[in-house]
Amino acid sequence: PILYVAEFLGALGMTLMSGAEQALLYDSLVALKLQDRARHYFSRYDAAGTLGMLLAFPVGSFVASLGQYPQLIPVPFVMSAASAALAAVAYLSMEEPARTKPREGFLRMGVDGLRKLFVHRELRAYVLNAVTISAVTFFAFWLYQPTARRAGLGVAWLGVLAAGFNLFSSILLANSARLESLLGLRRLLFLSAAAPAVLFAALGFIYHAAFIVPALFLLVGCRMIRIPMLNDLINRHIESENR
Repeated sequence: PILYVAEFLGALGMTLMSGAEQALLYDSLVALKLQDRARHYFSRYDAAGTLGMLLAFPVGSFVASLGQYPQLIPVPFVMSAASAALAAVAYLSMEEPARTKPREGFLRMGVDGLRKLFVHRELRAYVLNAVTISAVTFFAFWLYQPTARRAGLGVAWLGVLAAGFNLFSSILLANSARLESLLGLRRLLFLSAAAPAVLFAALGFIYHAAFIVPALFLLVGCRMIRIPMLNDLINRHIESENR
């Protein structure tokens, strides 16, 4: 029961934060008149978070592997709580840029947001694209451990693997402007959606580490590279008071 409560509280916190951080960043860029380069700043923002995971994954796996598995599993949870507390202090020190305040309650604002989503064709396309592909590719974070274990990798190597695909994602995010210039925005979004479908299908039949490791790198990389682009496109169609 304690684990269920912890999962619920963790999900609640992630839900409250989800979208709010991107809205704060976009409003800050608008105040600085940098909104035309928003997706590149979103990429840098996501790259910073990915670098944090680059450090956390191997540390967590190393700590968990020190004792008889899974006796030390709670320790990384405690370390995560400490990191979240430090992040909360940093968030509280931030200053929100001036913006138009919403005039209605949050329930009414949510209903109006859904209504706009249904009538605004371009916004609806961006949101559905972001939600569906993001949800599907998120399975890579849940499945990489059993998939890697099936390929013969030990517990201690799971963190190294996760650090590797997060480093790969950080490199992609840092070069998002070059990728967009090379492929174009439309083609980059298409390829980062189509490639995971092929990779997930192949992972169901191919069990060799020589394929699984680069496939996981590409899966996570495709997920991460498209998030800042879609965040930018979505926020362009949302008024500040509704953001």
